[in-house]
Amino acid sequence: MKHSNYTKYKDEIRDIRKLLNDEDYCSGLGDYRNFLSDMHMKLVSNGRISPMMHSKIVQGINKWKSFYDENEVWKREKLLKKIMKLTSNCEVHYVKQDKNYKLKVMYSIMEQVKSRGFISKKQMEWCNDMYKIIPKRSK
Repeated sequence: MKHSNYTKYKDEIRDIRKLLNDEDYCSGLGDYRNFLSDMHMKLVSNGRISPMMHSKIVQGINKWKSFYDENEVWKREKLLKKIMKLTSNCEVHYVKQDKNYKLKVMYSIMEQVKSRGFISKKQMEWCNDMYKIIPKRSK
C-alpha cells in the first residue's frame, strides 16, 4: 500500500507552512521562497518528491529554525552594530562623491543582515577594508 505525502511528510508540511507564513524571514528570500512554495504544493498535492528535493526542504526548514536561535540573533545584532558604527564613521569622514556610494553599499549590507542574518565573505572583507581606511582619513 502506497502512503500519501501528507502522512509521510507531515512534519515537513507543517514546518514549511509556518516558514512561508513568516513574513519577517521570507521577505529576504526572493526566488527561494517560490521554490519552497512549489515544494509545499508538491507535498500537499501528493506529487513525487525525490530524495534531493526532500533534503533541500529539510535544509531550508533547518535554516529557518536557526534564524531565530538565540546565538544566531546575538551574532546578527553584534554584526549589525559593527556595520552601523562603520556607517556613522563613514558619514563623518568621507567627502560627498565618495560617501554616497559607500553609504549605499553599507545600507544594503545592513538590510541583508536584517533579512538573511549573514553577509558574504567578500562583503565582510570590504567592511574590514573600510574600517582600516576610515581612521586614517580622520587623522
